[in-house]
Amino acid sequence: MRVISTDQGEISQTPCGLGQISRQARDDSEWYTFSMSKQVIAVDIDDVLFPFVPEFVQFDNARFNGSLSEDDFFNYRFWEVLGIPLDEAVERVYDFNAAEHSHIEPLYNVKDSLKALSKDYDLVVITARHPRFADVTDNWLNTHLEGIFS
Repeated sequence: MRVISTDQGEISQTPCGLGQISRQARDDSEWYTFSMSKQVIAVDIDDVLFPFVPEFVQFDNARFNGSLSEDDFFNYRFWEVLGIPLDEAVERVYDFNAAEHSHIEPLYNVKDSLKALSKDYDLVVITARHPRFADVTDNWLNTHLEGIFS
């Protein structure tokens, strides 16, 4: 499985293994089109499968001796939540995304729910994560949710 996103934050999908897949180049991003017999459900990663905010809070607090809590996140504009310039917030999120996450479990009951859905639907992963984190993201998905996504 490969997770691909665009640097513009648009959503891309990467079905692999089933149906007919054709690769199209669009700017610097990769896009896939496909046809399958089942309906498709696209599943986001962060705070749907992966506990992004809780894990980011722990990571950021440890790194900067902070006192953030999950309750501080009233939106996903991290620079507002952290009270820092946008470029610094992006760097912190990128540092977190680049870290090893294989020890982090999916959100509660995600695996069982996805397995049940996969009986009737083809599931694909979507994300707005920067493409430079595709390998780390793939590693986490393959460690915890292997065989669930098309």
